[in-house]
Amino acid sequence: MKNIQDYAMKFHAKMIRLLLRLTLYLSGKGKDWSFGPAAIARNCDHYGYIDCPAGGGTFIRVPRRNEYGVNYPSCATSVVHSLFDIKETDLVIDLGGGGNPLQRANVVVDLFPQEGEHRHVPLQLGPKQKFVQANIENMRGVFSDKQFDFVFTQQTLEHVDDPAAALREIMRIGKRGFIDVPRALYDIHIGHPHHKWLIDEVGGKLVFKKKPVLNCGSALFSMYPCLSFWYEGGIPRWIEFYYRNLTCVQLLWNDKFDFEVIP
Repeated sequence: MKNIQDYAMKFHAKMIRLLLRLTLYLSGKGKDWSFGPAAIARNCDHYGYIDCPAGGGTFIRVPRRNEYGVNYPSCATSVVHSLFDIKETDLVIDLGGGGNPLQRANVVVDLFPQEGEHRHVPLQLGPKQKFVQANIENMRGVFSDKQFDFVFTQQTLEHVDDPAAALREIMRIGKRGFIDVPRALYDIHIGHPHHKWLIDEVGGKLVFKKKPVLNCGSALFSMYPCLSFWYEGGIPRWIEFYYRNLTCVQLLWNDKFDFEVIP
């Protein structure tokens, strides 16, 4: 069994590198297809870096930019807020962050107080964070127009039934904010079975396409059946921190943004 696990991890490590290159090619980001420690070190030296907690008291030094543009390690919710120019007096809300909320958030919204198919960890809140159970597709009567200085949401919009309604609500309650969602090609092969939408950024516009098949991914590339091999190999940490802007669509917006939903 151990040999099978080793083979699976090595195979998927190669596949993810190929997938990153394919994502880069189709998105038209940059010309340099270099990855790995040398590229990461070069980017840290050239663009600056942020130290992200990696568990056990260790940190990962992540470049602020990489070969393909600005990179926000949004999974590092205890530090990524420092990249958004949030003032001390700003009122900040995290939409859908129940299992891993933005540390700077004053308010955390989630539809599901308990863990389940959309969140596999318990609700986690800081000592001063207020929790509100709500559907982000309709928050009228819960939050007023432009109530929040900054709206943060990551790995949430791919789960909603009506992304157009959710996106309109985000712009209604917030003055500016940040959106992080899985990029379509990455989600096709590695996405969670309960993701409902394939998402890309086209000309600065978020484009949502209804996922044609739920509860399965590519039989060849899908990581979901092999999560134990995947996480034991340390592969997601390498990807999610260093090249988050390739595996995910990341949008830092001010006042409003454009979007399209294709049923």
